[in-house]
Amino acid sequence: MPASRPKPNPPASRWQKGQSGNPTGRSKASVELQSLARAHTPEAFAALVRVIRSKHAPDAAVVSAAREILDRGWGRPALPVTGDLGFGRLVEALEARRSKASAASGDG
Repeated sequence: MPASRPKPNPPASRWQKGQSGNPTGRSKASVELQSLARAHTPEAFAALVRVIRSKHAPDAAVVSAAREILDRGWGRPALPVTGDLGFGRLVEALEARRSKASAASGDG
């Protein structure tokens, strides 16, 4: 039996405890781009409204524009949690198949 080698030490983390992974913060270009985009918000919103009101815009464009406006104004809707993700029926089907297979083999 070969001699066991000692396990290597786990790699040290890149940052010490309490040290930021981004000590300089956001780049100046990122902040400037965000500011520029926010400055054009009224125009962008008006463009979305024009799409919604257009008689020539495809339905998909109108729905997309409306969704963007609603998401910004009201937030995205929460997904309902029903508790049953369909696994109950799957489990029942698997149990029925197992029972049938067991009966056919004479085990049950």
